[in-house]
Amino acid sequence: MDRRNIEDQMLPSSPTEVEGGIENVAFDSALPSEQAQTAEHFTSSVPDETASQSCLEDHKATLSKMLAPVKRTLPDTLTAEEIGHNAQQLIDDLNSKRKQDTQLLADFKQALEIHVQKTYVVVEQHLYQNYEKQRGVLEIKLQKLFACLDRISKLESELQDFKQSLQVLYQEMNK
Repeated sequence: MDRRNIEDQMLPSSPTEVEGGIENVAFDSALPSEQAQTAEHFTSSVPDETASQSCLEDHKATLSKMLAPVKRTLPDTLTAEEIGHNAQQLIDDLNSKRKQDTQLLADFKQALEIHVQKTYVVVEQHLYQNYEKQRGVLEIKLQKLFACLDRISKLESELQDFKQSLQVLYQEMNK
């Protein structure tokens, strides 16, 4: 097939081709009523012909950019063997890029794991440092608490002794 024929089929040259040609290419399996509804939808949503022309030019430019690598590699005529070879080359390139992406993801995962491990170590060290600081403060407060509890215990025993002495005194006075 001639390269110019491929370009002519891919890139419409006028707005009428957009309404007829592209619709027919894009919706080959669609029913005629669906094609009419789709064409009506696109023509009714475009307010004027200049906007339609601008949109068409944008689509042409986009398609030209997308087909540029293919156009450079295609000679004027291709044999079935060359097309098959080109297709196989594209598949091989795609598989190679997928392998690169897989390797990139694996490297990224490994880098994340290393970063997470380092972060974990830093957080753990910080946590233990806080424990050490708090341990000193906590020991001082616990010593004060136990000293208070000892005084309370002594005062309770003194109070108990005083109660017993008072009870003995009261009993002697009532005899």
